[in-house]
Amino acid sequence: MSSNHYEYSASNIKKTTWGRVRELGDGYWETVWQLTFKSTQPLGDVDVFRSSDGSFFADLRMIDSTNGELRVTTNKDAMAAENYPHTYACFRIINDEFGEIETIEAHPKEWYSPFRNRGHES
Repeated sequence: MSSNHYEYSASNIKKTTWGRVRELGDGYWETVWQLTFKSTQPLGDVDVFRSSDGSFFADLRMIDSTNGELRVTTNKDAMAAENYPHTYACFRIINDEFGEIETIEAHPKEWYSPFRNRGHES
C-alpha cells in the first residue's frame, strides 16, 4: 500500500460570497451577482444562458461601463447544488464571450469556479 500524501495549505482556501438571493414568490428564485470588468463594456442587457427545460436562465445587465449584474433565475432554491454548474458556466461565458471579469462579488474572479486554480495565490 502506497502512502500518497498531498499537502494542502490553508492559505489556498478563499472565502467567497454568493450573490444576493431572493424568493420571487411564484416558485422561482433570483440571485444577483455583482461583477466588475477589467475594461469598459457596452451598456445594455445580454442573454447569457437558458436551460432547455426552463429551470435556469441568466442575463447580464451592465450598470455602467465596468460594473454589471448577472441575474440568475431558477425554479429551485437559489442555493440548490444543481444550480452551481450552470452558474459557473455563466461566469465562463461572460468572461470568454463578453468581457474579462475582474471581480465577482468584490472578490478576485480566481477565487470562483471555473477560474480557480489549485495553488493560486490571489
